[in-house]
Amino acid sequence: MLVDACHSGIIIGKSAAEQSAVAKQLNDAFVSTFINEFSKSGRSLAASDYYVITAARSSELSWEGTINGTRVGFFTYSLCYGSGWDYSRRANTAFPADTNKDRTLTLHEVYAYSLNLAFQYVPQSAQVYPVNSTFTLFEY
Repeated sequence: MLVDACHSGIIIGKSAAEQSAVAKQLNDAFVSTFINEFSKSGRSLAASDYYVITAARSSELSWEGTINGTRVGFFTYSLCYGSGWDYSRRANTAFPADTNKDRTLTLHEVYAYSLNLAFQYVPQSAQVYPVNSTFTLFEY
């Protein structure tokens, strides 16, 4: 699951009560609705059957701006770029997130690349669950 929204890191690793209290404090309707839907099922996003990357910490905004004349979300741009697509130029990239060059992109590789590239543009820290996962997102 990919969540590119302000304060999106709130959905990882919190109890339903903590999530609800913080969501009210931040007054973020999206986060509140998102969390409520998962709370109804009695499941947490930080559970073994989910792989989650969020664009920002619970206390951070998810920034947008312009790259190469194209309006982008910096996290989404970074994630796409690392995964083989530069949508500001509408061109393929050489899969720079594949740091070990095994032609497989894992959750950890994509997260780490996206975190670092987005942070070069704005003070925004992507979050991931589970940490250091070798789960294969795709092979190319």
